[in-house]
Amino acid sequence: MDVDALLVRALRQSAVLLITDERGVVIHASERSAALLGASLVGQGLEALFADEGGVMADLWPTLRAGETWTGAFTRKDERAGVRWLRGVVYPVRDEAGELRFVATATPIAGPEADAANKAKSELVSSLSHELRTPLNAMLGFAQLLGRDKSPPLTAKQRGFLDHVLRGGEQLLQMIDEALGPARCAPIEARKHRALYIEDNPANVALVQELIATLETFELLTAPTAEIGIELARAEQPDIIMLDLNLPGMSGFEAIEHLHASPETRDIPVIALSASVMERDVRRAEQAGFSRYLKKPVKIVELCEALEELVAKA
Repeated sequence: MDVDALLVRALRQSAVLLITDERGVVIHASERSAALLGASLVGQGLEALFADEGGVMADLWPTLRAGETWTGAFTRKDERAGVRWLRGVVYPVRDEAGELRFVATATPIAGPEADAANKAKSELVSSLSHELRTPLNAMLGFAQLLGRDKSPPLTAKQRGFLDHVLRGGEQLLQMIDEALGPARCAPIEARKHRALYIEDNPANVALVQELIATLETFELLTAPTAEIGIELARAEQPDIIMLDLNLPGMSGFEAIEHLHASPETRDIPVIALSASVMERDVRRAEQAGFSRYLKKPVKIVELCEALEELVAKA
């Protein structure tokens, strides 16, 4: 079987196959692309070919620039056929000369509800992820702390029970694309550091309190809302802030704007803690100025490393 010839044939038969330069200008279009979208494709930009319904382009380009594959629904406005909805995949590649190219493939889908369905699916995945990660954060966090506690050490039977809890948690995390890592904190510095944790979930607060208690060089301040946390940060000047993004009232994203706007708090590193695993939320946090983005359930080793590194830099 000539696999290369088969691949070429499959690409030629794709409903839409476009190759663009690094600016998104089409440099090649398959025969079927021209028949479906119109004859004059080469030389046009993707923005000119497809309507920016629902902010598609605002999500497309950051994804591609990050070297990742974008998938979603977009529209093509055609004078003859009206609005065409397509399900597309766009991914970055390098040609033989090392030049960046983008390959776009798409197939027609029916109805203007496609974009809404795509958005609803993303929101459902995000919501389910958040609802699963929030209780798992407490369960696995306390299980890890129990395993670290040496006073008194666990019996072999208790250790066996704990291992079952951790393995069960790992299996649940695998279902939502997150694996549990080993927990071990490195020593930080000799002097005391103050950390402020802004979090409304009591179980999550208790978990971090227990973790900080194992770190002799830290003391913890807590606040249940962003509004209280901001005032506490201005008054106490902590060395580092851990901020939950999904807070009642003012969100974590709004809170960091206030922290950065205040001379008293603008230089304090802030760690985002969130049950959301959506790539757009991670990018938004980076753009907002968070020093780290840690996904719940938080791995104790990752939190310890983030605290150590950021405090050392401050």
